[in-house]
Amino acid sequence: MKNIRKSYKKLVGGALILLMMVSVFCVPFTSIAFAAGNISFTKNLPSEPQTLSGGSLVLSVEAKAADGAAIRYEWYKDGAAISGATSATYTVSTPGEYSVKAINQSNEGDFAESQTCTVTEPQSGNGQLYVAGYSVVDNLGNPILYLTPETHCKIVFLMVDGRVLDSDVPQGTDLKSYIHITPTSKAFSSCSNGDIWLDREASVDGSLTYSLTFNDITYLDTTAQDNTLSFDVSVINNSTPGAPIANLPLTSVSQSIGQCSKSKDETVTSGAKPTVMVKDSNYGGGNIAAGQNFTLTLTSYNTSRSTAISDVVTTITLPQTLTLAAGSNTVLTESVPAGGSYQTTFTLQAQSSAETGVANVTVEYRYYIKGTDEQLTSSQLITVPIVQPDRFSFTSMDLPQEMYAGEENTITVNYVNKGKGILYNLTAEISGNINTPGQQQYLGNLNSGTEGSADFTIQTDQPGTVSGTITLTYEDVNGNEKKQTQDYSLTVSEMPTYDDMPDMDMDAMGDMDMQQGMPVWGWVLIGVGVVAVIVVVVVIVKKKKAKRRAELLAEDNDDEDF
Repeated sequence: MKNIRKSYKKLVGGALILLMMVSVFCVPFTSIAFAAGNISFTKNLPSEPQTLSGGSLVLSVEAKAADGAAIRYEWYKDGAAISGATSATYTVSTPGEYSVKAINQSNEGDFAESQTCTVTEPQSGNGQLYVAGYSVVDNLGNPILYLTPETHCKIVFLMVDGRVLDSDVPQGTDLKSYIHITPTSKAFSSCSNGDIWLDREASVDGSLTYSLTFNDITYLDTTAQDNTLSFDVSVINNSTPGAPIANLPLTSVSQSIGQCSKSKDETVTSGAKPTVMVKDSNYGGGNIAAGQNFTLTLTSYNTSRSTAISDVVTTITLPQTLTLAAGSNTVLTESVPAGGSYQTTFTLQAQSSAETGVANVTVEYRYYIKGTDEQLTSSQLITVPIVQPDRFSFTSMDLPQEMYAGEENTITVNYVNKGKGILYNLTAEISGNINTPGQQQYLGNLNSGTEGSADFTIQTDQPGTVSGTITLTYEDVNGNEKKQTQDYSLTVSEMPTYDDMPDMDMDAMGDMDMQQGMPVWGWVLIGVGVVAVIVVVVVIVKKKKAKRRAELLAEDNDDEDF
């Protein structure tokens, strides 16, 4: 009977287990399966490696949701999310592995991931020296639209030397110790070596890149038949033995200057094809402070008087000291009539770490002769001046706690240069109602992030209030003289004398010492001590006598009782 019950229990238990398994596996699969992806890319990232050109590369994607939901994007570099990159387009400035995620805005769990795009550094070594852009400006830096004969001007070229790696030339090197420029043009006057400037620029495609400025040059051809500025470039390593840069053969460079003309009404262009050039550039006037946002407005024009152009793409290439603050570095203009002009604006920011100097911006144009498939290009260089804000200031002033007439004391002022530029020829001067006003100290140059101090000796013969000003004078990075002042004030007292000490006649006290050997107050103290001792002795004697009387009385009382 017991065996039957045990078998029954086992049978029931097994049935229950079987029932549970059936209930689990018989649930409809649609209730536990994941839904198919709702997001898909209609334009994906390129699968083949991409190369940075001109320091940047624009990547873009397109995605859609099957249910028509709105899409947002998240960009990633080397697997890490890029902060603020949430649009379908992203401008790459550094090499790496890039990908993007398209996400359903109403359902974060519904997303799709793009394929990964590899972006690499440009490779130098195309073996060519060429002009990447140029600009013609007056002495104030304003663009010159028409360069008529006998006009003095400044012409700036952006040179790219594909024969030399940018990394082969140490930073901070004076390029004139390697690169030698010899003007050879007949249409332009020659420049002295001092009026030929070379400034290093951000590398283009990994090649050595620099701006070449003919600071004072004159257009000579009165017939306006020759508008070519030519010069020879030679690279010679005669200053740094063992440096990677090697001697290179002389190379001749020629560039047609489209602004050359007989007059403002007759512009000479190279050939009959239209050219797009910068007519005017405006960044708000004055200098741009490092860290400041500004708007760059370009007025470009079609130099052809007879041919219209279309699909004009204007692109700016920025140096390391400038970056886009908003928008894009490329603008499309659908059509420009013959001799017409148009405006483009770019919102930029000067990097807070930018040093004082000129930032060269390359403006590139790609366009078509209207009604044809022939595409043309042109480029030009414009400049934007950048300055580091002046952050020099006093930090503290150390004054004497007390001062007496006729006594010498010291005032110390402390200062600091919190800016990123050097301050030159710092001097300090003190003024006021003191015996020696006008003291000056030459403190020299003050580097960025450096503190210093200046000490001044002050003295006056009259009690009262001494006040004045300490002035620090210096030259900022632009050579402009500036001043900062700090006022001081303190009270001067009479020099103390012996007569000022209360109830003490030093001469009398000295006589007493000589005559008596001890001052009066010493004898007084001794007398007081003696009196105190006598009083104590008397008290003790009286107490002993009282005790003895008490003992005798007690004995008398005992005898009577007996």
